[in-house]
Amino acid sequence: MDIEAFARSVWIINPDVLTARIRRVEGRRLQDANLEAVRRIEAWLEASIRAHQTVGVETVLSTDKYRRLVLAAKELGFEVRLTYVILDSPERSIERVRWRIAKGGHAVPEHKIVERYARSLDQLPWFLEQADQASVFDNSFGQSSQYVYGGWRLRPFEAVQPFYVKVSAGLTHGYRGQYRDKIPLNGSGVAPVIVPSAGFCISRVCSELILFGGAGFLVTLGVLIP
Repeated sequence: MDIEAFARSVWIINPDVLTARIRRVEGRRLQDANLEAVRRIEAWLEASIRAHQTVGVETVLSTDKYRRLVLAAKELGFEVRLTYVILDSPERSIERVRWRIAKGGHAVPEHKIVERYARSLDQLPWFLEQADQASVFDNSFGQSSQYVYGGWRLRPFEAVQPFYVKVSAGLTHGYRGQYRDKIPLNGSGVAPVIVPSAGFCISRVCSELILFGGAGFLVTLGVLIP
């Protein structure tokens, strides 16, 4: 099924959230709640596929248990989309779990994190091959950064007034360790930055293309507040 047919609204269930609710509402122990969440999610996915209902599930992808559901969905004409968020090392995964624990989230033994990291990468090629659309995001950068700046907006073409160019310039801070050399002149941890952009407005609706040197670009769409 096409996601657009459901107005881009997809019910995506998170097993961790369901486990927590089962523990809280039904009073089950953690291990029992985990197993029950897995059982209910698989049953819900199977029922949704048979009902031709667009569905989604969050998973570590460390086993092949969802392969049969992907194949069943494809047999019924579903479009399969995969969004995979990766970290650059299992040590980074361990670090993120520690952050989660500090915010009140659940713990995972470190040896299991390492094992799941490797198994997930082993499973990825099969799911990429089966997916009609796939996106892979590297979420390894975990440092907070700040940008203090001033800017100028110019309208270089009188005949095209809604079009403008904008330049902001200032200082950025926060790129440390392995990311220190990602920004030029960052020897002291504070570096000068110039960010050019171009935009176009129709009434109060504006869109901008913002360039980040050779690292990438960002397209924005927003509404000006009077």
